[in-house]
Amino acid sequence: MRSLQPIYKERIWGGDLLKRMFHLDTPHPVGEIWLASDHPAGQTVDERGNTLHDLFPQRSWFPVLIKILHAKTDLSVQVHPNDEQASALLDLGKTEGWLILHAEPGARICRGLTVDSRAALEERVAQGRLQDALRYETVVAGQYIPLPAGTVHALGAGIVALEVQQASDTTFRIYDYDRVDPSGKKRELHLAQALDVIDFASTMADRDLRRDQTSARWEAFFGNANAATAGIAREWLDQNPYFSLELLSVDGVSPFHVSREPGVVCVTALRGNVHPKGASPRSLPYPTWVLEAGEPLILEESGTVALVHLS
Repeated sequence: MRSLQPIYKERIWGGDLLKRMFHLDTPHPVGEIWLASDHPAGQTVDERGNTLHDLFPQRSWFPVLIKILHAKTDLSVQVHPNDEQASALLDLGKTEGWLILHAEPGARICRGLTVDSRAALEERVAQGRLQDALRYETVVAGQYIPLPAGTVHALGAGIVALEVQQASDTTFRIYDYDRVDPSGKKRELHLAQALDVIDFASTMADRDLRRDQTSARWEAFFGNANAATAGIAREWLDQNPYFSLELLSVDGVSPFHVSREPGVVCVTALRGNVHPKGASPRSLPYPTWVLEAGEPLILEESGTVALVHLS
């Protein structure tokens, strides 16, 4: 078991919240904390300075990136390619998911489109009505939002989320509210590339029939900022070809022996003082550990963790 040290990323849509939580000294807005990453854009290390590649040399690429996001303002509307499409760019595709940890009243996300064909979207763009083609929905803490590659999406203002994604940095930006960066320039858009990778086959009817894998139990739990644990509860949120994600809450009455998938697992504490047996105390929020395949996982004290299983 190794404890990973977080790194931060300044983002135009971020704010001061994560700076306060992680005691960061930067004048710029921070939007992301990377909890587990072996991506060239930022590698987390363990307490001995080892990267994930050092810890798992048999892997050419650690397949996921785990983050905390805080959106003070809306993120750009974007889409990511799948593995086949991204291979031309020598990158992975990007399937991801958001667990909403906090949402201000009325906070919303963009997920999907109100049109189901490339021609219809191109018509909206030509008419200057792109925003009419974007599908928005309000969210609450405790919801899990799966975002397969090819899904148009954007995290909205007033949301803190745990994001689990394929370890890819390929993003095609569709709309960015005409805002400018610190140098006064608008950020680049990639509409032509986006049109090539949007999954128009996933229709509105399909999306409306597919429930997000989150129960009322977790919405009630995350909606109560003072709750550290939901008793003893366990629920799968996502099982896709790239990672599996589950929530586990323990009461701390006795050490909890976790039966788990046989591969590597990342453990992120979301609430309470819960930690793997033998872990050193951590002063920062969302402490994250990585365990090798077959390594026993025993949780001590009470709290709630996210488990990210890798094959």
